[in-house]
Amino acid sequence: MKNRLAGRLVVIAIAWFLFLCLFNYFAQKEGMDEGYILNNIKELSIPQLFGQLKFDQVFPRVYLASISLLAGQFSYCWLALRFLPLLFMLLGFFIWVYLYKLESKNNFFWFLLIFSFASSIFTSYYAAQLKQYSGDLFVVAFYTLFIYYQRKYLSGSASIKYLWLFSLFAPLLILFSHMSFLMLGMVVYNYAFLLKKDKRSWAPFSAYLIITFAVALFVLLFDIRYSLGIKFMQDYWRNCFIDTRSPYAFIKTFSNGLQNIFVRWFLEKSFTKSIAAIFMPFALVALFLGFKASWRKYQGAVMDLNLICGVLLLELFVLGVFKVYVFSGARITMFIAPFIFYLIVRGIYLTEKTKFLFLSLLGLYLVFLSGVSTYLFFFYLKFYRG
Repeated sequence: MKNRLAGRLVVIAIAWFLFLCLFNYFAQKEGMDEGYILNNIKELSIPQLFGQLKFDQVFPRVYLASISLLAGQFSYCWLALRFLPLLFMLLGFFIWVYLYKLESKNNFFWFLLIFSFASSIFTSYYAAQLKQYSGDLFVVAFYTLFIYYQRKYLSGSASIKYLWLFSLFAPLLILFSHMSFLMLGMVVYNYAFLLKKDKRSWAPFSAYLIITFAVALFVLLFDIRYSLGIKFMQDYWRNCFIDTRSPYAFIKTFSNGLQNIFVRWFLEKSFTKSIAAIFMPFALVALFLGFKASWRKYQGAVMDLNLICGVLLLELFVLGVFKVYVFSGARITMFIAPFIFYLIVRGIYLTEKTKFLFLSLLGLYLVFLSGVSTYLFFFYLKFYRG
């Protein structure tokens, strides 16, 4: 009976997120940064988009060209310009709904994960913005799904056709998100474990490597080389890198970045960040214990959310140290938010044996998510009213 009720809550949480995204999509007016992107689209031809932009933006060029081709058919109206970001967010969301189901011990756990995703201002807000962040979230979700099918193949519960499907399609997503580069190595690493089991996986693996190399080379030559090193971008995000000039600066920027990664996803308000910070220690414990247990379970293969999240955090740390990409910058690292929601909920459930603590944390988290979700509705209502 309880599980059936929780199943209905899952449906409600999914419907709520769809409502927030679509309400925001039809209500939003033009933002300043969106204007710069629109000017690039309108003033540059498709071939010119694969060079230096007139108004500097770090935006995957094929993604930008796709938006230009689509929106041009509708006189560059905002609904057309934002359609692909909306589509990517919804696709990413449903991939995460499926991944959360695989990692849930019951329907209520599943509901909490989906409700967490739906209660983030970043997920519903950037579903209706002419920005690349929803594309990043979708691409990382798709690669995570790819890794889960590698796991299924390794356990014998999925056929090789799924390896072929993901191996042929996933490399193409590099064209739409630079965050693909964070996931490429994990897939290659996992293939080493698959090859030990079944030599037939050499064929999809080879196809994956060839397509990945070709697409990555194209992106490096006609996209990323024009995006890296943009001075005002470096200046804008300078506080989100890891500062190595002194031990104090390192500890300060690392701790601030880590706190942003774990507490910033709900609302950009000090009050909500303070409440979210209560769950951060439990999420960190869940990450540590989960990573350790999963490493043993999969004998070193990176094949679940604990391990993937751990590797992503390590990659962001290294990139932040070398000032290549930010360690934490909220929207620019939004692709990691669904992993954090999982760690928060899992961290709460780690206290399940201590009933008072568990029920207190669970009750606080539910009230917190409900309050944030209510705020989001009225926040988007202001857009609608103009």
